[in-house]
Amino acid sequence: MVVILAGGQGKRLRPVTNWIAKALIPYRGKPIIEELIRRMEVLEPERIVVVVGWLGEQVKEYLGSSTPGGSKIEYVYQDTPKGTAHAILHASDLLEGDFIVSACDSLFPVGHLKDLWSCHASEGCDATLSLKIMDKKDITSSSSVLLDSEGAISRIIEKPSEKEVLSRYASSPLYVFSEAVKEHLPRVKRSVRGEYEIQDAIQSMIDGGCRVKGVLSREWVHLSDIEDFLRLNYDYLQRWLPRKG
Repeated sequence: MVVILAGGQGKRLRPVTNWIAKALIPYRGKPIIEELIRRMEVLEPERIVVVVGWLGEQVKEYLGSSTPGGSKIEYVYQDTPKGTAHAILHASDLLEGDFIVSACDSLFPVGHLKDLWSCHASEGCDATLSLKIMDKKDITSSSSVLLDSEGAISRIIEKPSEKEVLSRYASSPLYVFSEAVKEHLPRVKRSVRGEYEIQDAIQSMIDGGCRVKGVLSREWVHLSDIEDFLRLNYDYLQRWLPRKG
């Protein structure tokens, strides 16, 4: 099963997202969620659950009830975007067995999706995270991760301060979970940012003895702001845009 989080307002992509749902912003000429689903279908999911909110009817109208590969698409409405843990909790009644979760505005190589799913199964994990290496100064806008001597994740912090950065490993918005996460989602408290963070649910799983590991990806695409939109759709503009690390 695949879960796609598409309920956010995409404030950093305004004014485009005043009229168009973030999941439908183009990547190389097609909605980014369409490309995400195309890549996810390598895992042959029977069902894809899309959590929608702002302009969610646009997403539902565009995607319909099934994918070209035959996966059934179901929708869950998140009236107010309150964070990733809140979004997944909204969909929890539909979640069975192991499932992969992705933000709608992020893309990873098909090979990485396969590796992530395979590691989760072969290692008997309750949560498996997609990891990337970042400069410490950039991790303050991501999730900082600490690995133990056996390569398991022992700690995770969302949007750490510079003093809280644990390592150069950061967590991307791509995860595989077992149903064990459903026990921990209701325990998450609102963060200082006013959101219910999936990272706090993952830390609760770690503290509760769940097995949590990560798989490193050296390639990824995030369409999070107007600079990303221009860079990913118009190659000739890249020479003038700020470089992202």
